[in-house]
Amino acid sequence: GKVQRNAQKFVALSRKRYTAALKENLKGLLDGRLEARLFVSEFFQLSEAGNLRVDVRKRLILGLLTSDSIRPSIKFLFLENLELLPLGVRRDIISETLNSPDKPRLEAIKQELAWLRLELPPEEVH
Repeated sequence: GKVQRNAQKFVALSRKRYTAALKENLKGLLDGRLEARLFVSEFFQLSEAGNLRVDVRKRLILGLLTSDSIRPSIKFLFLENLELLPLGVRRDIISETLNSPDKPRLEAIKQELAWLRLELPPEEVH
């Protein structure tokens, strides 16, 4: 009833706030106001605390990893933190990034992802 509707409104509102904070942090990163390591750690904290849906978080990370406007050092910080994500999401991010169109700026990231893919536990067959 009413309690559930209020809870849903609260979750939607807090998601909006966390999403706004993530966008603000990205702006701060791009214009040099926010240090890269802080951006990455806050990204994971905000997306977790904001209860962002896994598919949204995956899409954001894929966008950052394949973006031409994000420095490689920041992308590598994201790779260092991939283990914070569920295994299935990690697997998706790795394969989708590896399958993205080749660009010179993505070469080193793709090489690292190929190594990370080798370190993943084998997929369980059901």
